[in-house]
Amino acid sequence: MPSTQFYSRLPLLTDFRAISRAENFAPLPEDWHVVMSDVRNSTIAVQSGQYKNVNTVGAALITALLNAAGAIEIPFIFEGDGSTLCVPPELLEDARAALLQTRELAQRSFGLELRIATIPVADIAAAGSSIRVARFQVSVHYVQALFTGGGLAHAERLLKDPASAPRYAVVPGSVAPRGNFDGLECRWQDIPSPHGETVSVMVRALAGDSASVYRDLIA
Repeated sequence: MPSTQFYSRLPLLTDFRAISRAENFAPLPEDWHVVMSDVRNSTIAVQSGQYKNVNTVGAALITALLNAAGAIEIPFIFEGDGSTLCVPPELLEDARAALLQTRELAQRSFGLELRIATIPVADIAAAGSSIRVARFQVSVHYVQALFTGGGLAHAERLLKDPASAPRYAVVPGSVAPRGNFDGLECRWQDIPSPHGETVSVMVRALAGDSASVYRDLIA
């Protein structure tokens, strides 16, 4: 399987229960890179009423990098105060340029400071973590990337740890900022709960056979 087409050639999962089975996830190629953005002091920004700006900055990197990728499908997740994408080596320079452009957008338009980095998957594997990926078909028009293995959590620690961050940070001058934000929009419309309140439950298996924990939860 060509590395560039790795993600697009993964089978589509259509049964939600299938996401709890480890065999449905494939290891991300070690020549790929994790691309990350994270708004500094996002909790303070949200508490001060800037949650829409924080979310917009988080989505901006995804938009810029998907536009740069063109026909190359890449997995990504939106994290509210940032985003994480995984790219093949052919898109690494575009990713670094998009990170710098997104950081400029965050500073200029919203007064927000952004951590940005690219982390080789090979470094994550060398540290004993893994990134495994699957594709879940949410609807006819939308496919969601799914990650397991703990590698993205390790990448986030590398992004935020002052000891490791300089090694992976994308710094001004390393590449010219470049990014196309066409298609970026946030249609803010509150969705009232029929019961007055909507509660989201987040579960993370900490040890043991995490797949069986999630299977039991979904069941």
